[in-house]
Amino acid sequence: MTAISLDLSKKPELVWLSRLVADIQLVARERDLLLVGAQARDLLLMHAYRIDTRRATEDVDLAFMVRDWSQFLDLRTRLVASGRFSEHERTLHKLIHNGVGTSRVDLIPFAGVEDAERHIAWPPDDATVMNVIGFR
Repeated sequence: MTAISLDLSKKPELVWLSRLVADIQLVARERDLLLVGAQARDLLLMHAYRIDTRRATEDVDLAFMVRDWSQFLDLRTRLVASGRFSEHERTLHKLIHNGVGTSRVDLIPFAGVEDAERHIAWPPDDATVMNVIGFR
């Protein structure tokens, strides 16, 4: 059987992302995470197919399966308390990683906070809605 996983472990240009994920896993060992969004697309296109996306992605979107909003908020609180992340001034799901340089991180909960159509509505007012179909 042939392994089909993309090995990105020896890519020096991805050290910042590796450190970011390692810092999250120090706090959230029990949580699996899923890289989603433009950064996931760019990693696949650039490193698997050598297609230059010609777009600088400015944040990293990481999805976490959670039981409810309190579990998500607890994860966020623990990440900030670790000292490796800082709160974004206005947005609940955004953090700043204080690692190799600084990176914006969007934390996206799914599973226990979804509605039947696979949408999440962000507290406190549920005004911002996000589609998380395909995350499970």
